[in-house]
Amino acid sequence: MAVLYGLSLDLLAGHGVPHARPVLALLALFAAEPVPTALLRAAAVVGLQDPRGVRITEEVLERTVTALRDIGLVHGTSLLTVDPLVREAVRAALAHEPEAAQAVHGVFVDLLELAVHAVDPEDPGHAPVVARARAAPHRGPRPAGGRDRGRRPG
Repeated sequence: MAVLYGLSLDLLAGHGVPHARPVLALLALFAAEPVPTALLRAAAVVGLQDPRGVRITEEVLERTVTALRDIGLVHGTSLLTVDPLVREAVRAALAHEPEAAQAVHGVFVDLLELAVHAVDPEDPGHAPVVARARAAPHRGPRPAGGRDRGRRPG
């Protein structure tokens, strides 16, 4: 599976979609439950970067998700899912790329924090307990080193 999705990502990079690898890696960190597109869009705000350290803009992120959807690595429109086998293969590949893993884990944690902090404590429908419960399925293993996210300055 790793070879297959890797070839697909290389194909996308050759066709002008160089950010497919970090975007798919980010999506693979979430649990099997669908990820709201709005949450993924926030990745541009919190600093998702390509392997060269270049920030990925919201427009590029949307094009990248469309390309991943077109080749079948991502499914859905307002709620995104990754095939379980692809998700596990991406996670396994990240285990062999500690710098990339640390950077994408940092964005992942930032996204979850952003989602929790967006909760209005005055709104009973947004009680922090509810927010934590909704984020709980997406908490995955943390990279070695805890909160040091390996981000490049800039």
